[in-house]
Amino acid sequence: MHTVLWERVKGTVSVLPLPFIGRDGPSRESANEEDQVDQALRQVVREEPQDIEEPLIQSTSAVSGDPDLEEANLAPADAAVKDEGSSIPSTVFNLTNTIIGAGIMALPQAVATLGIVLGSLLIFLVYILSHVTIDILARASERTGKWTFSELISSYLGKAGSEILRFFIIINNGGLLITYTIMLGDVLVGKAPEYNGVVTNLTGIHSGDVWYLDRRFVVAMVVVIFLVPLTLQRSLKSLAWAGAVGLFLALGFSSLTVVLVVLAALQGDLTSISWLPNPDLTGPDIKDKILGVFSTLPVIALAYVCHYNVHPLLRELKAYSHRRWAIVLHWSLGLCTIFYLIIGVGLYLVFQDDTQSDVLLNFSVKSLGPLVGDAIAEAITYTVWLGYAFNLVVTYPMIQWGLREVLVELFCGAPTVSAVPWALTTFIILVVTYGIAMVVPNIWPVMTITGATAAVAIGWIYPALILAKTEGPGAWARRGAASIVILLGLVTAVVAVWSTLGPYISKIWGH
Repeated sequence: MHTVLWERVKGTVSVLPLPFIGRDGPSRESANEEDQVDQALRQVVREEPQDIEEPLIQSTSAVSGDPDLEEANLAPADAAVKDEGSSIPSTVFNLTNTIIGAGIMALPQAVATLGIVLGSLLIFLVYILSHVTIDILARASERTGKWTFSELISSYLGKAGSEILRFFIIINNGGLLITYTIMLGDVLVGKAPEYNGVVTNLTGIHSGDVWYLDRRFVVAMVVVIFLVPLTLQRSLKSLAWAGAVGLFLALGFSSLTVVLVVLAALQGDLTSISWLPNPDLTGPDIKDKILGVFSTLPVIALAYVCHYNVHPLLRELKAYSHRRWAIVLHWSLGLCTIFYLIIGVGLYLVFQDDTQSDVLLNFSVKSLGPLVGDAIAEAITYTVWLGYAFNLVVTYPMIQWGLREVLVELFCGAPTVSAVPWALTTFIILVVTYGIAMVVPNIWPVMTITGATAAVAIGWIYPALILAKTEGPGAWARRGAASIVILLGLVTAVVAVWSTLGPYISKIWGH
């Protein structure tokens, strides 16, 4: 007979017997005892989930020998008794869509910089880090009963840790909104001197001298006509369907990439490719190559970071157990990694040394015509451009929603306010992100800074700090592993920020 020490079942301390379930199943007496234990455990979970004292790193089935019983104890307060919520496939869909964002368009440039071998290895490394760190957050919530990201951080790192988290969410969401705005300009107008975009191609005028084709004017019109009314909504229920757009585009984009790679291979165009770091992009010295790795790593990290959106999915997962969540995490991150490898490596193979920081700029009749013919190339180009322009417009309000709530709560003391401060905060975000996007040359520096600061902090350092503060058997091993992740995050942040801002700072000091 195994026993579990259970405290405060109706104000008393008792030792409840848990039967050993053999190969032939439990006896009638043992089954009755188990039912009593199950009811007691579920009642206490709803009242005091923080009283569970199992080690974070330990499997949730290690106490009683009955994994389903133990995992029910560690579920969100209502999940142990309700049959409502999202199924595993639905949660996989939602988490996958949460992960995939604008970062996917910068991965071909990351592979072009690092080479196919190192670029693929780093994508896989960040996949492993993301899998481990998200699992740490889930297990920590099971242990503490804190089922929001901010509450969990506050329980481990105090109010200061939670306040600093706000800062990183501002950086992360603000950086994404700036990236989205830059990409809208890339798609609609293009960049000098080609000016190869939707509007310029439709008008046949590839010049920045015409005022109504100026990048600043076109993007401003999109902001006023589309983004202002969408972001002023007090509810995002009307845009709930838009989440499916991102995953649909990723599937279509991956399929298109495979076709283009096959066509390029059949035509013998896969010749000028780099398997190792490209000296033309990183520099010839070993030091330059190392700097290139740490400068590119944040962009890949940004493509995976979703940690602040995990807890709503945890709470909504039907009949929550850690094993069910592990299935969701495995499939979601696996699908994203497949998409990232196909698009990152594949589009680099197609465009090779011409790969740009925003790979959408590579789509044109000139670049795709030799592969598929001009007519099909034009159809592909407009489909990709318009599809992603639409996705950026409908996704922008979702990203801004989280940023606005943090700002409103920071300055007004509550996440929900009256219409005037709500609208004022919305307009400030739109104006600031638009202004920065119009002066930043491309998405690469924005994604590098955002990834090196916010993504590394939220996705690596915060979960590692939680792991380091977890007591119990194996604490020294956990602290050692956490220290390695924290060190990697700090080195990546410092190197990436300096390599991105250093040239600008040198120019300022030089003058």
